[in-house]
Amino acid sequence: MPADDPCGILFLGDTLWVADRKGVYRATRNKVDLVYPAKYFPRKLHFLNDLAAGPAGTFYVSDTGDSTKTGHGAVFVLAPGKRPAVVPASD
Repeated sequence: MPADDPCGILFLGDTLWVADRKGVYRATRNKVDLVYPAKYFPRKLHFLNDLAAGPAGTFYVSDTGDSTKTGHGAVFVLAPGKRPAVVPASD
């Protein structure tokens, strides 16, 4: 698996979803894809972890941030075919 530092994992059926510093990957038996790369997120990522499944193919992933005022964490919603977005009031 190309994830360098897997911090969050979620199994859905036969698919493994993995969050790390580079984004969120989808891994099946034959293929691994970086589906939501860090560059697609609306702000710089610090430490993605904790994945959760939502309705209609959406996911949620948390970013713990860092210890500075400008490095606060957030929860992002990941929807098929869309760029990640900050869940309102999660940061």
